[in-house]
Amino acid sequence: MAQRLDAAGADALVLFNRFYQPDFDLESLEVRAQPDSEQLASELLLRLHWIAVLYGSVKADLALTGGVHSATDVVKAMMAGAKVAMMTSALLKRGITFLDTISTELLIWMASTSTNRSNRCRAA
Repeated sequence: MAQRLDAAGADALVLFNRFYQPDFDLESLEVRAQPDSEQLASELLLRLHWIAVLYGSVKADLALTGGVHSATDVVKAMMAGAKVAMMTSALLKRGITFLDTISTELLIWMASTSTNRSNRCRAA
C-alpha cells in the first residue's frame, strides 16, 4: 500500500493513527475511551518497526504518530527514518509548554552525541 501511495505521488505517509477502542473501568463501572499509559508507551515499537521497513523504499516523507511521549521517543522515530514525530497525546496531557522540555532534551542529546543535524541521525 505504501509503495502504491508513493507511486501515486503522495508527499508523505503517516504511520499509524490510533483507533480508539473503549475499555471498561471495573472500579467506576464506566466506559473508558483512553488506553492506559503503559499501552500507549508500547505502541511506539510497532510504529518504529514499520517506519524502518519503509524508510528508503519510498520517496515520501514518513511521519510517526502514536506512542511518542518523550524526547527519547522522538530520537528513536528519527533513527527509524521518520521525518516527523507526532506527540499530540503527550501535549494534550502535559500542555503546550512541554515542547520546551522536549526541545531542551533534544538539544542536550544532540550535543552529547555530536549530532547537529536531524538528517544525520535519520535511519541510523
